[in-house]
Amino acid sequence: MVEYGFIDNDGYLRVKALEPVTFQERNPDTGVLETKVYTVEDQINDLPPGWKPLERIDDDQIRKADDGYMVTAIPYDAGETISYHYEVVPDLQAMRRRIEDLKATLADSDYQIIKCYEAALIGTPLPYDVTELHNSRQQIRDKINSLEEIQANMMSL
Repeated sequence: MVEYGFIDNDGYLRVKALEPVTFQERNPDTGVLETKVYTVEDQINDLPPGWKPLERIDDDQIRKADDGYMVTAIPYDAGETISYHYEVVPDLQAMRRRIEDLKATLADSDYQIIKCYEAALIGTPLPYDVTELHNSRQQIRDKINSLEEIQANMMSL
């Protein structure tokens, strides 16, 4: 399979995967069905002007992103081919999922806070170490706030 593409006026890459196409056609002289092949070369010759060979995306480049980031392959016209340059950008979906997970972790410890509050109200020993509980919850809140700030900054760009 060979891929050809062009970048349209809006900057979007349009791609066609070309491979040999086998079809049957009736010979007008004999009436017999003949098997024919529409070759990749014929398909390339039939493409409108502007279509160029497409370089393969470099999987090694895509995998280079650190946690919380992703690599985006951005196509550009390199003259004889369509090529890519690679940009590292924040992975906003992963960041949203991480924030949701942290909020769920915080919600999971709400029960412990409620039990400590109840125990304090009736004057019984606290079932959990409130200082440790507060510190761990504060670390989670700090991380959530940090991620939300990064996310807000990225959305304003």
